[in-house]
Amino acid sequence: TIDLSRYRLVFFGTTPVLDAAQRKTIATKLAVDGRHLVFTGYAGWGDGQSVDPALATALSGIPTASHESARPASRLSLDGAEEDQILEPPKRVPNYDVPSSQVIGRWEDGRTSAAWRATEAATHWSFAVCPVSSAVLRALGRRAGCHVVNDHDDATMLGDGMLMVHTLAGGPRTLRLPGGRSLAVTLPARSTTVFDASTGAVLLG
Repeated sequence: TIDLSRYRLVFFGTTPVLDAAQRKTIATKLAVDGRHLVFTGYAGWGDGQSVDPALATALSGIPTASHESARPASRLSLDGAEEDQILEPPKRVPNYDVPSSQVIGRWEDGRTSAAWRATEAATHWSFAVCPVSSAVLRALGRRAGCHVVNDHDDATMLGDGMLMVHTLAGGPRTLRLPGGRSLAVTLPARSTTVFDASTGAVLLG
């Protein structure tokens, strides 16, 4: 029921079961206007009646299966951002059947652990294991056309007209404010700084 027009990227995390009405909402209200949808783990594998990788395939359009892995280790690579994902063995894990140009992750045995597909309406992503690295999440955001405020791994929060950056390492930063202005600052190590999100003025720090 919320206004989705300003959202470019939507994550489905712990959503293993989606009923017919939810699937219709995703197809008609979310997978439109060029939006990017990210399905992680076993998202959409169940419908309340059965569990089947075909249900995930129907949801994302990405051919989905699973296999037993004695060494369930995956490596993601997206636009220069990389992440290693290592699970305790053995595991039954998802895999995807897509052209190599749509592969962004592989299991140690060479099978695909993360993939994407694009249509005129939307871009779908499927990750066997949810990405957690800031670099990969930023790369996803850029692909989706999201506004990336900070290229560094700092705790960065934006809201109510304020931008807060909490940094451990400190150093030079380029912060991109919502209005389009870029703010070049040098942050002290182990510091928290609050900026006016419109003007870039320092409010605290």
